[in-house]
Amino acid sequence: MTHLAPGDRVFVRAPSWLGDFVMAEPLLRALHERVGEGLAIAGHVRFLDLLHGPLEAVSRLERADVGELRAGDFDLALLLDGSWRSAWIVRRAGIGERVGLARGGRAALLTCALRPARERGAAAVGRGRTSRPPRWLPRPFDGVCAELGSLVGVEVRGRPRLTPTPSTLDAARERLAALGLVPGEPYLLLNAAARAGSAKGLPPSFWEGLLPRLKGLPRALVLGAPGESGPARHLAAKAGALALVDPPPDLGELAALCAGAVCVVTADGGALHVARAVGAAAVVLFGPTDPRHLALAPERTRAQRLELACSPCHLERCPLDPPARHACMSAHDPARAAAGVRELIGTSATRAVASSSPRA
Repeated sequence: MTHLAPGDRVFVRAPSWLGDFVMAEPLLRALHERVGEGLAIAGHVRFLDLLHGPLEAVSRLERADVGELRAGDFDLALLLDGSWRSAWIVRRAGIGERVGLARGGRAALLTCALRPARERGAAAVGRGRTSRPPRWLPRPFDGVCAELGSLVGVEVRGRPRLTPTPSTLDAARERLAALGLVPGEPYLLLNAAARAGSAKGLPPSFWEGLLPRLKGLPRALVLGAPGESGPARHLAAKAGALALVDPPPDLGELAALCAGAVCVVTADGGALHVARAVGAAAVVLFGPTDPRHLALAPERTRAQRLELACSPCHLERCPLDPPARHACMSAHDPARAAAGVRELIGTSATRAVASSSPRA
């Protein structure tokens, strides 16, 4: 495998999931340090808009089709998604070096394929669910990115970092002021965004139980998301919560809001990764997803999970009948989550980060 050198031209297909995209940021940063203006990225526009600093000026490809890639005269393609089509396109475009994960039947299309580790099928310690061997071993994606970087001679250092821009900080301040927060007032951020019927979202009953247990703490703001604001609206109407839904914040404003919060409470998902990347403390409620996909820093997070025989399944829709349906999320104890919030707020590290982050 040819190691990258200054002046090489590199095309990166960014991950399709927000969490994976954020975890890939250290690799993108390392690639830019190595090849500078030779780096070009294709991915969701709203994800790419999270990249600032040196990465803000990186070339962004709109189509990343065969014609555009041929015109780019790239020396290497690094595929951070799992798409067979992405591998087929870079091969048809004639890119000589093609690096990515050997998944989805695309190993033959790559010149250097990283084969992920597998499990043998037994239940891991603390996990109730077994699987049919050989199952992919759950691993943090930022670690996978570091291995892919090593294949092209790039050392990936540090954790994912996102920095809110002045414009997104201003938008967050305006929204907080509209909700009645005075400048500098601390707040909690509760991410109640959830798709209707999804097994990966916390039910409104959890948030209804949590809000009264947060009395005496900074004000709690309930977060919605585009197409996922039903629970936040419900809490605003039933429990008098301050809801961030009209309109829901975009990803840039979400990063700014997380950076200013003394603590974020959320299920596992994209918002969690944004919160971690801006340095926010977080209480994380796991359900059908596997915590082994994340490398959580214990001093900044409290991970809470129920050990059930059916978990983790990673299914979007729960196939079980009541009362087991959605139990991995609906059975979370609001009192335990509130205790996690109080623990994190009580640490000096959290207070230092909160006091230095711009707020309303």
